[in-house]
Amino acid sequence: MADTYCERCAEKIESGALRYLLTINVTADFEGSLPNEGDIEDLEAFMAHMDRSDPVKLRNDVFQTRGFLLCPKCKREFMNDPLAQKTPDSNEDPQGGRVH
Repeated sequence: MADTYCERCAEKIESGALRYLLTINVTADFEGSLPNEGDIEDLEAFMAHMDRSDPVKLRNDVFQTRGFLLCPKCKREFMNDPLAQKTPDSNEDPQGGRVH
């Protein structure tokens, strides 16, 4: 079996040791309204552009997922500051995450 390492700090994670799988899903956010400007020709031009576009790029513009294996220390540090908003000499807590 291949050695396993934390993808944040590169420390070796021993077989059977506690480890965490961090999964990040990034999804395009649609608030439910479309712009009123434009007409049918604009829509047709947009659709033609979509037909010519790379499907992988289009998919990545809407949804991406990544997974990272973390050791307990890095999991704790990530959960305390997931967006890396704290500075080393700052005692302020970053704002918590939110879901619409």
